[in-house]
Amino acid sequence: MRILSHEIRKVFTLKMFALLIVISAIIYQLFISFYFQYFPNGRPFLDYYRISVQMLKDYGTHMDETEFLHFQQQYKEQVEEANHYLQSNKGFVDAGITTYEDFRNTVFNSDLEALRSDAYNKSRVDIFYELQAREGLIQKYENKETDKLRAYAYPSPIKEEQAARIEQLVNNESITAIFPHLVFENYNTLITYVAVLVVLSVSFMISPMFIKDRKNHVIDLQYTAKTGRPLFKKKIAAAMVSSCLITTAQLLCFFLLYSANHVSMFFNSNINSVFNYGAYWYDLTFIQYIVLTVVALYVLGMIVTLLTLLISSLAPNYITIIGAQVPLLFILLKLLLDVLIGDSINIRYPQYVQPLLYLSLAAAAVIMVIVRWKKEQVADIKG
Repeated sequence: MRILSHEIRKVFTLKMFALLIVISAIIYQLFISFYFQYFPNGRPFLDYYRISVQMLKDYGTHMDETEFLHFQQQYKEQVEEANHYLQSNKGFVDAGITTYEDFRNTVFNSDLEALRSDAYNKSRVDIFYELQAREGLIQKYENKETDKLRAYAYPSPIKEEQAARIEQLVNNESITAIFPHLVFENYNTLITYVAVLVVLSVSFMISPMFIKDRKNHVIDLQYTAKTGRPLFKKKIAAAMVSSCLITTAQLLCFFLLYSANHVSMFFNSNINSVFNYGAYWYDLTFIQYIVLTVVALYVLGMIVTLLTLLISSLAPNYITIIGAQVPLLFILLKLLLDVLIGDSINIRYPQYVQPLLYLSLAAAAVIMVIVRWKKEQVADIKG
């Protein structure tokens, strides 16, 4: 245990820890903070969010046909409010725009653009944005099946298993869940960036683990002692514990910031909602989906740790480590991250793709580290 704690302390040196904080702060500022500061991002997304929250209060986590009729009635009442606003505004009356239907169908040229801008922005009237949001929600509810099918019809025809899954969703209540797409997209974007940050952090912190000992000729001294060679296993354990600590710290910071987005009311909503884009292989609530991505992120961190350890144990210097990690990080972050984290259970990919990828990557990493460990047991001391 003392050796293990010593190896962990070697990972979290003051210099490396300070650099990790700086790198994390830069990545947060450049790529992540925007999705906290500007959520929901503008109109009518703010109205989609507000109306969805009100729908949860009025109808619970699902909206049945009777409740949908009530929602449509609220839309009609707001149309009447819009009509009253237009008829009481001299500019619109002079332009012959006295109903919401006229407002929707009017082509606003340069002469009328000031009126339109005033209605949307200057008069502090939210009704036109709200009507726009309600229309979108009503359209999605009325076209439950066709919208989901259309999403997977391009660029290639929809596959049989995708169509079967969509039909299954339409026939159960998960499709009527109240869960706006902007909440899901915001979380997916954020957790993808956090995954990038975790992968880079783990790779950065674990990389020097063997290089430092090789540079100081500590490994040569270890080979001369019976108890020295088993330190390879201790380093693996220390690296795995360190990886968990790094991932946990990054996730804690993320979820503390994410709590300010105020989306906890949607935690019990099904992600297969008609109001959310796409369809998914599993009937998960939003909180269950969050848990799934967190578990996947820990597994990804462990895989990166093992691969980084392997490179560190083979590379003679830091330049070689960087050169070897570039293609590894490119494959994980550019080619596979969407499947592994961002859009992992979307029916866009076959149902077996994500678990098979994780199993393949984990198995490859474990096998290569075991092979390397066995070679360490019989390695000669080079003079």
